[in-house]
Amino acid sequence: MFSNIRDYQRRLDIRLTIYYTFLLFVLTGMVLLFIYFRLERTLLKQVDRLLQDEMLELIRKGEQESTDFALVCEAYSREISRREYYPVFFRVLTAGGTVYFQNFDSVQFTPPSPDSHQPSFYTVSAFEKPAYFRVYQHELSLTDGAGYVIEMATPLKFLNDILDNYLENVFILIPIMLVLSISCGILVSRKPRAIIKSIVATTNSINAQNLRQRLPVSGASGDETQDLMHAINAMMDRLEKAFAEIKYFTGDVSHELRNPLFSLKGAIEVALTRQRTGEEFRRVLNECMEQVNALIKMVNDLFLISRFELKSVDLELSDLNLSEVLDDLYDFFLPLARGKKVQCAIERSDALRIKADKTKICQLFSNLMENAIKFTPEGGTVNMGLSADESEATFTIRDSGAGIPEADMPFIFNRFYQVDKSRSGASRGSGLGLNICKMIAEAHGGTIAVQPNSERGVTFMVKLPIR
Repeated sequence: MFSNIRDYQRRLDIRLTIYYTFLLFVLTGMVLLFIYFRLERTLLKQVDRLLQDEMLELIRKGEQESTDFALVCEAYSREISRREYYPVFFRVLTAGGTVYFQNFDSVQFTPPSPDSHQPSFYTVSAFEKPAYFRVYQHELSLTDGAGYVIEMATPLKFLNDILDNYLENVFILIPIMLVLSISCGILVSRKPRAIIKSIVATTNSINAQNLRQRLPVSGASGDETQDLMHAINAMMDRLEKAFAEIKYFTGDVSHELRNPLFSLKGAIEVALTRQRTGEEFRRVLNECMEQVNALIKMVNDLFLISRFELKSVDLELSDLNLSEVLDDLYDFFLPLARGKKVQCAIERSDALRIKADKTKICQLFSNLMENAIKFTPEGGTVNMGLSADESEATFTIRDSGAGIPEADMPFIFNRFYQVDKSRSGASRGSGLGLNICKMIAEAHGGTIAVQPNSERGVTFMVKLPIR
């Protein structure tokens, strides 16, 4: 039983109903209390207005009649004795404080002793069982020079009956409001609870093998729950994409590491099959060293890519002369080009300066130049150019190689992507160079693109902002 109670306490619709009911009761209580005091004040003002009118009537009669003022009070007393609601009691006191006339006895009403400091209107309680009276006090001076103090009072029983009846109705209304608020609260909160249950059920069914599951977004209400569903679905889209990238990355890394590791293992196994000379072991070790160096380069490239993706690469920006960087790289790769009998030409602008990381820019240009020379056949050409306008510098490298098929163009900057998957050995590469080039260019606020030449080969274009 207690577990059921705890389950109900955990339910969102129950808690929302309790909160809304409590808030509704607090606000309703404040409104009803305000109405009570306003009603009491309004009724009291009406009683005061009644006493003022009666006082003015008595004063008018006293000022108009030339006979004894006691006769006027007696006639006025007979006139008001016939009233059913709000009976009026009054007494007239002389200047010395003695009673000149009164229309009541001590059984009906016992007013307090006269006080000159008493306000014009005040409320008093009389008798052992409190009965409240409203009293109006006023001074009167007649034409014959006589001065009097008139006290006029009326019981507040009718006013109190109205207020008591109001409170009785409020106490009847409270349980009705309680039942209605709880019922309406549960009814209204059923929809968000159903939506939340659907969200929980759907999200619980999502796992690594079921990342395509999405929350159903129905209707066009545009409320916060629908925004939440859209946000969760968008998050799932990003997670699915991230999982897919991790999956492909893991498969690609496993594939790329397997080939050199198997090659290393094969070379070592062959070397151990029989007794070999020192020269033969040295040759095997040199081959193994080449494979290890390739593995180290791949691991370093992967580490650099991961740092770019995590935004943890700090660029050491400096005032860099791109023309000098291109000249140095041209001199470095010229022997490689001559060894393959590839003609290299360079066209550049003098003293083209940008704010950039020299090491990263050199790596970007080196990857492009090495690829261009490596994939250009003997007798081909590689042309490099460097130009600038007011906002950006453009580096182009054009080769006359086999080119890139149009279907492969959108994917060549992806990790481990190989245009010619049949290549092997040194000509194969790791498929990481162009991906690193793209990340270096974007880290500097630039872009890199490729387009086919009209005849043979392709042209890579790197645009870097001039800061």
